[in-house]
Amino acid sequence: MGRLKAGAFALAALLLVSITIQPAQAQGPTAPSADPASATGDGQVAISELQSSNKNTLRDEDGASSDWIELANLGTTPVNLAGYQLTDQQGGPAWTFPPGVTLVPGQYLVVFASGKDRRNPAAPLHTDFKLSSDDGYLALLTPQGTAASAVLFPDLPTDVSFGLVGGAVSAAAEPRRQYALLASPTPNAPNSGPRPGGPLVVGTTRTIDPRPTGSADLPITAIVTSQQLPLSSVQLVYVTGYGPEVTLPMAASGDNYSATIPASAAPAGALVRWYVQASDSQGSVTRDPPFLSPDSRQYWGVIVADPSDTAQLPVLEMYCQDDKAPFSQTPVGGCSLWFNGSFYDNLSVNRRGVTSLNWPKPKIKIDSKQGSIFRIMPGMKVGEWNLNSEWAEAGENTFMREPLTWEVFNQMGVTSLLSFHIHTRFNGAYYGKFAFVEQLDEDTLKRWGYSLEPQVGPLWKSTSGEFSNLRWDIQPNQVPFYWQQYTLKKDNTTQAQALVDFARGLAGGAPVPRSRYVFDTVNLPQVINHMAAQTLLLNQDRCTKNFFIYQDPASGQWSMFPWDVESAFGIDRGLGGKPAPDYCILACEQWNSPLYCDANHPQDLTVKTPWGLISAQYDLYSTGRKLLAPGTSCGGGSSDSLAHVARKLLQGQAAAPASDPAAAGPVLPATSALPANVDVDLTKTPTKRGAPGTYNYLIDTLLAVPRTRQMYMRRLRTLMDSFIATGRLESMVTAMYNQIRDEAKRDVAQWGNPGDPDRGYQQLMTEQMPIRRDQLFNQYGPNGPVPLIPGPEPAALPLSLGQLAAGPDGSVEVVNPNGIAMDLSGYQLRGAVQFTFAPGTVIPAQDSVYAAFNLAAFKQQRGGQGLFVVGPVSGQPLGAAASAQLLDAGGASVAST
Repeated sequence: MGRLKAGAFALAALLLVSITIQPAQAQGPTAPSADPASATGDGQVAISELQSSNKNTLRDEDGASSDWIELANLGTTPVNLAGYQLTDQQGGPAWTFPPGVTLVPGQYLVVFASGKDRRNPAAPLHTDFKLSSDDGYLALLTPQGTAASAVLFPDLPTDVSFGLVGGAVSAAAEPRRQYALLASPTPNAPNSGPRPGGPLVVGTTRTIDPRPTGSADLPITAIVTSQQLPLSSVQLVYVTGYGPEVTLPMAASGDNYSATIPASAAPAGALVRWYVQASDSQGSVTRDPPFLSPDSRQYWGVIVADPSDTAQLPVLEMYCQDDKAPFSQTPVGGCSLWFNGSFYDNLSVNRRGVTSLNWPKPKIKIDSKQGSIFRIMPGMKVGEWNLNSEWAEAGENTFMREPLTWEVFNQMGVTSLLSFHIHTRFNGAYYGKFAFVEQLDEDTLKRWGYSLEPQVGPLWKSTSGEFSNLRWDIQPNQVPFYWQQYTLKKDNTTQAQALVDFARGLAGGAPVPRSRYVFDTVNLPQVINHMAAQTLLLNQDRCTKNFFIYQDPASGQWSMFPWDVESAFGIDRGLGGKPAPDYCILACEQWNSPLYCDANHPQDLTVKTPWGLISAQYDLYSTGRKLLAPGTSCGGGSSDSLAHVARKLLQGQAAAPASDPAAAGPVLPATSALPANVDVDLTKTPTKRGAPGTYNYLIDTLLAVPRTRQMYMRRLRTLMDSFIATGRLESMVTAMYNQIRDEAKRDVAQWGNPGDPDRGYQQLMTEQMPIRRDQLFNQYGPNGPVPLIPGPEPAALPLSLGQLAAGPDGSVEVVNPNGIAMDLSGYQLRGAVQFTFAPGTVIPAQDSVYAAFNLAAFKQQRGGQGLFVVGPVSGQPLGAAASAQLLDAGGASVAST
């Protein structure tokens, strides 16, 4: 739903609080305080119909089969809906109606529950959430927050609706005060009668939370009403573990039915599941959950708490009848999960990952065929859990690298996945400490602010390493072997061609020179920020795989997202040890350079392909490569060390660096020289640069173009000053270490891991981060032997507002008249327009950035010129009297028109 974004620390705190202070009650939708129809007095509006699985019933204005909600005015006076709200969570977030929506008596209104969040009263309305059969609750709230209408609904088959029954819904006819599955959907029309079938069962107790501890009965309730025929029986069916089902009669109090599972059937750590089954006088049977298919939910339930197993981290409980399911190469179905007060049933579990297949402790994938049902946090659901085992890391095992990296990225403004540590139990016993990592999908894109309407763009995951690095010579029919497509799979031929065209443009094969091409086709703030953050944390495993790319249809620009960041905080040895003789990640210039991932700083010495290993062949010194020759070491005094590079510079074997190489037109040492002609069409050159399968062509291009290299180096310096110079990074590392230390120690004992979290923490604090600090500030800083990174950005340098262009391609120009690049991350435009510059927005020296209303329209009019454009901005169309103001990240005025 994309309502909330939070870092791992904040999330962990949220989960811990929610686990400990929730009131004792049966979880799941509780009965509304009043019958929904009885709450619709004179002039009031009711939820008259809804559909949570729409395929062929109704299309929205985009042609999509969205969920929908129908409201009806059952009173005798008009109702202004401004300020009314719709919500699918009791006490949770709600979507608010805009001004200008009024229902006259007898009038209907369909609101699409699509997640698109559209509030134009002159167009179809869309909530910011989707209905889910697992939610089962919907309410219309008055502006004062009271329930004007509330309803519990069951799992709905495709194209079946649920609504009020008993005749026409209108001001002149009093409806029967009952909801039912309808014989046919009738959006914007009087409801049909009830659908033939058994009784209606809703509101069954879904789980018990706080969880019982093995010494309490489990009270189960449900609301059961007849659809057409009288009820004959209502029963509770429960099962403990994987034993036989037990049937109990349920006692009635009106429409409310109850029964109790005895404490003897719910010992500590046990899996207890149940469903409610109701029959009518003709023998028609209904159950809740309905278990409509082998992949759907079969039971509600709980995994009883074990009071002897205490945890400082959020607790995840899993059960599978096959106790080897986490090690299975193929999905094992029929598993159950409990997390943060919710129970999930009939899931699949299997081992995930490739390089980790030989680890004694598995990485685990938990998947649902039921859509995005897992509530990770308020306003966020996923359809898959990825649990990383943290078995092995480069250097000492810290047992926290991946969640730590995602948290740091999040605070740097990088488009980051959600990740946090979990105390995991399996089949009633402690299993270990795992790390949850969000799966990147369309819900993630929406949470990051990408518009998916009217269509999501192509999302590709780099998977191979040989042709999955945006190299220009890949062919469209080769793309599926090296890239995994996550969206638009039915249009894979067109999307593969778009990816190939992008790769060729990066190499100079587009009609526009690549120094201009990148400004039209790359989401530069996002990619620049991503590159700078990866460099600061020295994530070694990122050039040729472990990233996604996405093309936004609205702007046509491509973004680059990180993935699998467990190699961040790179180091190549144990605590106090010497660098490795081959992959000396932290010690050797090949990997530790700010230019890592360009043609001269590739990731691998060899490339792993389906056909074997390919050696990376290149000239070690004529290109400035610092790759190890056979038999050499990477320790102090090595001919391949950074000191040797410095000596070569002093001896005149490389060009002398400028004082600030990130300024316009830098003169750089031979180890990192800009191409003499950046716009040479590499697709037509007879010799490929570097080792084609071992570096990243997008990063290489941005580092080769002087303007974008300035942007990257300036953003890197900003992050260095914010996170390293201030001690902020060390504080984050220490905070997470204190959070997970005891759990990591227990995990080591559980699985026999040779690592030690204390040694891992000590290595980060005494070796990795101090060495990385020295490299970035001293070796690669403005006064170092390879001065790639500029000095701090001076305070109070002027910026100005240039042209305010009117029209559909209108924009506001921000001008940097200075001789150095300026970081605008977090700056704001106010006045005629409203806009906040994204992290990574850097204006090159003596250059401009254009904040546009519509990026596509701007590029159509002014594309191909190499103009740096961002957006979209919101506000009024610009005219002769328009004015704007530029504020810095702290809200102080910088410039105005």
